[in-house]
Amino acid sequence: MKKEKCLKKWIIGKPSEWLIEQAKNHGHDIENKNHVITNDFINHVIKKHGKPESEEPQGQLAVDENDFCNLSEVVKNPDKIILGVLSKKGIGMLHYLKKLNKGTILYAEENIDNKKNKELRGKTMIIRKKDVNDKLFAYFAFCKGKNNTTNIKIIAPIDTGDYPGYAEKTEAVVNSAVPMGQSQGQALTDIVPQISEEIK
Repeated sequence: MKKEKCLKKWIIGKPSEWLIEQAKNHGHDIENKNHVITNDFINHVIKKHGKPESEEPQGQLAVDENDFCNLSEVVKNPDKIILGVLSKKGIGMLHYLKKLNKGTILYAEENIDNKKNKELRGKTMIIRKKDVNDKLFAYFAFCKGKNNTTNIKIIAPIDTGDYPGYAEKTEAVVNSAVPMGQSQGQALTDIVPQISEEIK
């Protein structure tokens, strides 16, 4: 008899009101859900991005167990987010960028919405040594062509001082990664060849 796999989960926070609103504006219903990471997520990240010998040549830092403790801050106060992306299975995805002391964390989660689970579940993460521009952030969401980025939007919450961290209803769509006259989804076709060598 095949042994059933046990999925363990940890709640790392609840979506902020500004994130709920922006997500709704871009096709994601995340109200009443929690940000969650699982043992599968942790094992995946450590296996794929936990070895210095493979991460260093790509301009990245190896992820260790302590880095997962920063994810609550990443989802609560990101420097930028990406919305409008679908996985190859058609699942809505949210991507976060947060610069911390160690480096710049790029974190992806899936908007799980089925009968058994309704949650924002961690999918993958990497840590870049240096600052990450919009092209690299978009390429992370592109996931080497696995994700549908036709409706991608890069959003930068703005700090006005009225709220802890970010203005709840203010967004700035970042267009610097997109050539004039192109949508962000279309522009990725041109962006990826330019930066794929840079991040190897």
